[in-house]
Amino acid sequence: SAKKFKLGMSPDSWDKLASALIKNKADMEVAEKAGLVGKSAKTGNYIDKFRNRVMFPIFDRSGNVVAFGGRSMSNEQQPKYLNSPESEVFQKRNILYGLNFAMDEIRQMDRAIIVEGYLDVIGCHQYGIKNVVAPLGTALTENHIRQLSQLCNEIIMLFDSDSAGVNASLRSIETSESFNVEIRIATLPDKDPFDFVMKHDVRELMIQIDKALKPADFRIINTIEANRGKNRIVVLKILFGIIENIELLSERDIYLKKISELLKIDENSIRGDFTSYLKNRNIIDRSESAAAVSLDYETKIFRDLVTLVLKYPEIAGDVIIDLSGETIADPVVAKVFGVICRLYQDENELKIDKIFDFFHDGLEMDFLNSAIQNETSIEDPKAAYTEIYVNLKLHKINKKITDYAEKIKTSGSDRLEYLAELEILRREKEKLTSYLYNRGSVLKDGQD
Repeated sequence: SAKKFKLGMSPDSWDKLASALIKNKADMEVAEKAGLVGKSAKTGNYIDKFRNRVMFPIFDRSGNVVAFGGRSMSNEQQPKYLNSPESEVFQKRNILYGLNFAMDEIRQMDRAIIVEGYLDVIGCHQYGIKNVVAPLGTALTENHIRQLSQLCNEIIMLFDSDSAGVNASLRSIETSESFNVEIRIATLPDKDPFDFVMKHDVRELMIQIDKALKPADFRIINTIEANRGKNRIVVLKILFGIIENIELLSERDIYLKKISELLKIDENSIRGDFTSYLKNRNIIDRSESAAAVSLDYETKIFRDLVTLVLKYPEIAGDVIIDLSGETIADPVVAKVFGVICRLYQDENELKIDKIFDFFHDGLEMDFLNSAIQNETSIEDPKAAYTEIYVNLKLHKINKKITDYAEKIKTSGSDRLEYLAELEILRREKEKLTSYLYNRGSVLKDGQD
């Protein structure tokens, strides 16, 4: 097109047009690198990645725009929230949405309030609660806590009662012990913070915030509520697992007494059970969990496998070739694995940060945060994957062997066919078992 125009243009005009075109191309390349635009696979033309979305500029703490968030304007458009990809200036683990506006208030109040989304931050600020910030689709990280600890001595995590963000962020709270800051958790009886403050008022919201609990109190109360009607031994083991992480013996005593009162069990019995638990914490209550372990084995092994991929994305290609998401019964892991496959097929590599653009709450987000924060160390991820894959095959072979053994008991003319199949399965099992034995386990504690 430019060549056609040149015929009727002066040399000076042509130079100006050419300069403008070159500058525009450079701008588009920068925009593409920043994740604002992408190229259409069909036409090669640039397309706006945030089209039909409400845009939220994301600032660093100095007030520079480093990224954008976009909320879809229809239920059909997915993901619901889309962030710019991580770049040299934008890493989610380092950015708190609204911090540039909230810093002065956080210093003055000596308290930071953490909510989940853009609108919660904006709504609270509009109602005069200006010490409010939010992580960007991830749980509170060590870097987030470090930044806030430089501004205040107290952090309140404020979520609705059903939020998956609470459970995800609880796993990173222990890092607060490395800094001079106290973290407490406040939950709302209904709605998220923005809806709550509109429905009630600022005073009611501040009452809920002032009721914030220490992490141990929050875990204990939630555990008891979530396990009402279940075997007390099972509940006590979960509660003791919380208490054993409390370093001060005086604090442990307080919580043991509290558990005694909440469960209405004699305090001396609770203390005796806790002492026994500390000595034998690895003993499993066979009456409750033996059947569950058998039933949940496949779920557990697929979760281990996907966790391994999230920790070591370089093995994603091998896993996608070997497995299909249709074989995963666990809907949470199946959805996450489906996104992994999609991202890898689009770019021929897996960039973990992009997965968080597809999940912003719910059980999937809870699983992702748990997997990312898993501190398991694997020297040879490919070997670890092979071990998990072989164990999965062994599990399926064992199920088939059991099925054929049952069929043989009631078979007639098909008996010889079943015996032949059974023999093939047993040989395959023997090979796989021998392979694992000769190879030795490469998985460390925390990755069965």
